[in-house]
Amino acid sequence: MEQWINDIFHLTGLDPQLWPQLRQNYGIESEKDFRSLIKKGIWQYIPKGGGKSGQGQIKRLLRLIEPIDGFLAFHAASFYAEQLIFQLKDLPQILNIEVTGSLGKGEVWHSDIDLLISCDEKVENIINVITHLPQISGIIRREPGRAIFLHYRNFPIDIHFCPPGPEQLRKPLVLPWDLYSLKGDLHTHTDWSEGVHSLEEMALAAKEIGYEYLAICDHSWIHASAGGLSPKRLKEQIEAIRKLNDRLPGITLLAGSEVDITESGGLAYEENLLKELDIVIASVHYLYGQNCHELTERIIKALETGMVDVLAHPTHQTVFSNTNNLHLDMERVFKAASSVGTVMEINSFPDRNDLSADLVIRAKRYGLKMAINTDAHAREQLIFSRTGRAIALKAQLEEGDIINTLSLADLQDFLKNRGKMV
Repeated sequence: MEQWINDIFHLTGLDPQLWPQLRQNYGIESEKDFRSLIKKGIWQYIPKGGGKSGQGQIKRLLRLIEPIDGFLAFHAASFYAEQLIFQLKDLPQILNIEVTGSLGKGEVWHSDIDLLISCDEKVENIINVITHLPQISGIIRREPGRAIFLHYRNFPIDIHFCPPGPEQLRKPLVLPWDLYSLKGDLHTHTDWSEGVHSLEEMALAAKEIGYEYLAICDHSWIHASAGGLSPKRLKEQIEAIRKLNDRLPGITLLAGSEVDITESGGLAYEENLLKELDIVIASVHYLYGQNCHELTERIIKALETGMVDVLAHPTHQTVFSNTNNLHLDMERVFKAASSVGTVMEINSFPDRNDLSADLVIRAKRYGLKMAINTDAHAREQLIFSRTGRAIALKAQLEEGDIINTLSLADLQDFLKNRGKMV
């Protein structure tokens, strides 16, 4: 598979099995062809492509693949760094590879990728290997103990080489954003609403990652454009999840919903139905243009119902904006959440910055817990958690601050008693 295909499929979370179909049915031979397919709106008609929603997501994610004004978003920078590290880690002369610079700190944007390689005297061998990797276009500069390579996406990879310390042994590879041991994902979608894959396909993908649990949180009926579930459909999905859990060992699906917060601050489903769910996440998906007071009151009223376990993508902030897309008084939101034990989501979808690291730090001051979720709409997107992990890293969170580092039993206990813990 050509380099651009590998990169695009990984970074957009597309199923690699779609590639033969694209080549045969649409004559896709180059990245330019692929981008043209998306631009023309043809993607929405491709089976297992996610429809109109899937096409919109791909358009969003394609913006992140290359540098923008000389800076690369974390989603792409971390992937390109991981790709290079895994190509080098087994070379016998390399004892350790460390991600440094802005990427190692979990920043949002990056002018380059910085690596520190601890190795023996055979630096030339390593430089030669890197030079011949398919994603490397050439060397920008060399000096003693350092080489700057040009990635084919037109950004520099700055590598410093250092000799090993006395009796230094090969270290197991640990990436900065892998600091947190997530046991599951608490915000995912399926083909019951606007997702691509079935309940079972999502469950098996989560099991393959090594998760204990996966929360299915398809949209509520108010979000009709996303195929939101009517109360009747939600009841049917809850039953389907229970039956699937009975026959699928090694992974537990949690029956949830991404429930819309109504204009008046209510929730899209009746309380009796919400009580049948294992987890309730709530979010705003319409009337974004309300003023700060109106939006803040709307969310606070929803939290005060006591039914909201997790507030999803609270601000709608993206990596392209330094301000919240929803005009909210976050101090009041945090205070209200702390009074009922509602968890704040760190949404890991790659173009989101929500909650941002600054807001996570502020939320923690109120004693709030976080959930690092992918908002995955396809099984391949379950790996997107590294974006949320990076936000947690920058905010200096500990594992105890993040509820989906809990075991299934401990998570269920937390959700049952969260309101009593405040």
